Amino acid sequence: MSKRSFAVMLSALAFAAALGDTVPKAAETRDSCTVPGDAVTTLPAPLRKWGRIECTLFGQVLMSQKNWIWAQLDGEGIVMVPSQLVSHPVVGENAYFKSIGVRDLTPDEFTSAFGTFSDGLQLDKETAHGYRVDVSAGSGRSTTIYFFDFPTFAAGIWCPHDSCVPESRFLIVEKEQNTNARSASI
Repeated sequence: MSKRSFAVMLSALAFAAALGDTVPKAAETRDSCTVPGDAVTTLPAPLRKWGRIECTLFGQVLMSQKNWIWAQLDGEGIVMVPSQLVSHPVVGENAYFKSIGVRDLTPDEFTSAFGTFSDGLQLDKETAHGYRVDVSAGSGRSTTIYFFDFPTFAAGIWCPHDSCVPESRFLIVEKEQNTNARSASI
């Protein structure tokens, strides 16, 4: 069921991306984005380091900051989280984030999620800090994404119902790194 839900979320994302070259308008600019008053328009720390909320023709999306890239682990595409969170997309002002909560992962959550995320990768568990991000949409739907913050990059994995989906793993890397920073080795 989780794999199917993730496929539906990615399908909605692909559908939205395929419909045109619409340049998203910043959700923080209230006059350019029509969302209800209870919509989240800015991300809590530390998520706002790598992410932002953008307002599109299809509603709000959670995506990378301009100087970061959220990329699927297989290199097949970029990652965005549409506010629809449903198999039958709602669009426009009805597609918005109602809440986005961030907290540190518990030791058990970290161990389980990191094990799933790092499967087949050479990552140093000791250098990562884990966060749980609970997202609720105006539609009443919700989901959970876990993020791992490493010294030179970050990563994420979709974990609905406290069970992480390996196919949903993605990396978060800076477009231009400081020449003094060491490269991420995965």
